[in-house]
Amino acid sequence: MEAKELRTLSVDELKTRVHQWQDELFRAKFKAQTSESKDSSIFRKLRRDIARGLTIMNEKGRASGETVKVVTATTSVDQAPVKKKPEVSKATSKKMAKAESATDKPKVKKGSKDKTPKDKMKAKGVTGNE
Repeated sequence: MEAKELRTLSVDELKTRVHQWQDELFRAKFKAQTSESKDSSIFRKLRRDIARGLTIMNEKGRASGETVKVVTATTSVDQAPVKKKPEVSKATSKKMAKAESATDKPKVKKGSKDKTPKDKMKAKGVTGNE
């Protein structure tokens, strides 16, 4: 819907239109998640209509000197609730950190490091000048 058409509506009518568009957007997102709808351009159109409606409502509210509040949907279909991690004591977290660091480094036996022939001769005390 164009801004010219929206400006002719009253604030109450704008509120109902915005709520209708929000509901449509929610349903469109739900249909997209369940793969019932293949038209993704509807999201952009509805978001822009909602923004136009809210902008014009704010303009009318400023002109009349009052603030217009509209409750918008805060959750959408693609947002899952955040799960909290269980709290872990300090001792347990230290143990977990130790276990993680132990798994990051491969264990190497002492003295079995890769040595070059020169290093082996130095370890035996043999010099190359003899």
